[in-house]
Amino acid sequence: RDRVHRDEISLDSEGLRLETEIKEAIRKMPNNRDRWAGRRDGNRDCIMGAFHLLQRLYAEEDPRDDNSPAFNHVARVMHRLAVTYGIRDTTIIIAGGLHDSVEDHPEKLARMAKSSGADDHAGAVKYVKYEFGFAVGNLVDAVSKRKSPEGADPDTKILLYTSYAQKVARNPAALLVKIADVCDNVSRPRPAHQGGHYSMKKYALALPILRNGLERNKKIILLCLQRLLSQFFL
Repeated sequence: RDRVHRDEISLDSEGLRLETEIKEAIRKMPNNRDRWAGRRDGNRDCIMGAFHLLQRLYAEEDPRDDNSPAFNHVARVMHRLAVTYGIRDTTIIIAGGLHDSVEDHPEKLARMAKSSGADDHAGAVKYVKYEFGFAVGNLVDAVSKRKSPEGADPDTKILLYTSYAQKVARNPAALLVKIADVCDNVSRPRPAHQGGHYSMKKYALALPILRNGLERNKKIILLCLQRLLSQFFL
């Protein structure tokens, strides 16, 4: 599954560094087919399968506000989980990489699942479940936002995002993915003329909600991490 496709985006220097460091983190992980997520491989190799899928999905997307490839954001979130946070759960790492995919490219994923139609969001989630397993698909669905109503004003969008953050904060795995996502976004804020004020207001309201969710769920998260670490060192 770790292969190059003709339609994958070419990686810049940051993307190559992220790929190298993610591969190094994966190399240190257990490779137990019975414990780890992934419908086909059932092991750590599924992470790079997700990495290459993201390269294809974001191959034609416009650069982000800092002029870096859009792909680099999702790769940085995957890297933050696997390398910075030291997560050893492939479900969380894969979902971290795919966290924007259902929002950004529902039509592409739905077509890949042969389920394009009235609800491309559902079709996209179906593809993720087929390719990477139900646990990954459910987690990606949990961190994916539905589009705001057409014509919604900024205050309404912020209210909807706050409600979304409250939902995510109740799910420990989704919380870890979202914290990695928000931390990357906040570290590279949009310029004011490109909606930066809106973004920072949105995150200013969401971050306390996520932080409180982390505090409420820290025992569960620490217990999960302890179990993962005990498996890692066996």
